[in-house]
Amino acid sequence: MATIEHDVADRLLKRLDWMRLSPQRILNSSVDGEYIARRLCKRYPEAQIQHSVGEWPPDTTLPWPAQTFDLIFSHLHLHQSEDWMATLQTWEHLLAPNGLLLLTTLGPDTLRELRMSSVLANTTWRTEAFVDMHDVGDALLHSQLLDPVMDREQVTVRYSSLNALLEDLHGFMGQRNVILTPVDYEALQDASEERVSITLELIYGHAWARSVRTNDLAPGEAVIVMDSISLRKN
Repeated sequence: MATIEHDVADRLLKRLDWMRLSPQRILNSSVDGEYIARRLCKRYPEAQIQHSVGEWPPDTTLPWPAQTFDLIFSHLHLHQSEDWMATLQTWEHLLAPNGLLLLTTLGPDTLRELRMSSVLANTTWRTEAFVDMHDVGDALLHSQLLDPVMDREQVTVRYSSLNALLEDLHGFMGQRNVILTPVDYEALQDASEERVSITLELIYGHAWARSVRTNDLAPGEAVIVMDSISLRKN
């Protein structure tokens, strides 16, 4: 799976070519942090890069102050979060004004073949529900991030055996998605063909932090967007 994992990471990194961005501080929240960090260091040699795939419940003190990072790069981590919407809100809190969030995650068509085999084999194994692309976009807006852009693609990955697939999924999907009882494993093994193919629905997204946060304003101050003011000619 490392090949497809790195391939998707490279596609996400390539999107930075489109962005006018010179980040000084980067949060790398990715399942393959070292691979991503090496490429981010090459692209932004002056930047300070922190790596974390941690989650912080509400009212928990974060490891960094608010508005610390100019770029948050998250590769295949969001779907592993216990509370993915809270994770988005945390990232918004950590983004500096005009900072960029760039992410990949997995959509609901992921592992559809394995889920069907599980049903046919009458096992108790189920995957976590992967989130629809449009729901992620709505959540970015709800987190007060601006101009979210979302797109998706589907890829098929083939494995020599069910065991080879499950070994990869531990890192790629998160521990909760791969736990099988011995009975379920045997039933799924019997229901699967010798070679196993799975679908991955890959979701890409990015959004920007606001230039000015409402809670940064002093009492009595307000933000006026000049483009929204029309001038009347006499």
